[in-house]
Amino acid sequence: MDERKKILILKFLEIHFSNLEIKEFKDGKYKLLYRNNSKNNLYLLERKNNSTYINKELVMKPILNMFSTNYNKTYEIVNEWFLKKYNIL
Repeated sequence: MDERKKILILKFLEIHFSNLEIKEFKDGKYKLLYRNNSKNNLYLLERKNNSTYINKELVMKPILNMFSTNYNKTYEIVNEWFLKKYNIL
């Protein structure tokens, strides 16, 4: 992926997902990011296995359609952004 597309993806994320609520449960084992007053989870981190889930329909699909990028590379960029933005490393 070229640097220009990466920059555009990061700007997109900042515009659309920079004001999410964070909820921890199971003694911090899980962290969930969501929009206030929404039933849709946008991002989930499970600490024990260091697993993440990014909502495909609401987060990944718009980015993939808009920028025509590779899913795996895009997932890496989006995941890294969520981890850094919400300080959940």
